[in-house]
Amino acid sequence: MFGGPAKLQAPRRLWKQGTPRRAEARAMNKGGRPPGDPAFRRHQRKVYLTVGELEQLQDAAAQVGLSVSDYIRRRALGHPLPPIVPLINRTAFAELARIGANLNQLAHHLNGGNFSPPGPMPDLVGLSGLLLAVRRGLIGRVPHDP
Repeated sequence: MFGGPAKLQAPRRLWKQGTPRRAEARAMNKGGRPPGDPAFRRHQRKVYLTVGELEQLQDAAAQVGLSVSDYIRRRALGHPLPPIVPLINRTAFAELARIGANLNQLAHHLNGGNFSPPGPMPDLVGLSGLLLAVRRGLIGRVPHDP
């Protein structure tokens, strides 16, 4: 029916047809994963510890609220650790925060004209500053001088 076997042509290679070679194609392709942040921590060091040493590190890290790796890094590089805040100070800090919120509500009502005090009012701005200084002292921060 067909006059003879059909001639089969070998497919031409793509790079011979003007398509760039592999290295050139990679240089042209700007897609893919962007380069990583150089500040990202990529290096690990393995440390062998006894059970007692590991527990001691875990307890020390938990006291200052850090992970074990962050605690070791800060100690090894001489960076300061966050202050240890006793539970009683954290409780007092929370109570003083509630008092401060009440003072702010009172000041807001006074400034809006919605409230008339029955007698002389204390200096609310001074009280707010004093309250902030006491709260900072409870958590180990030095009060700022304006």
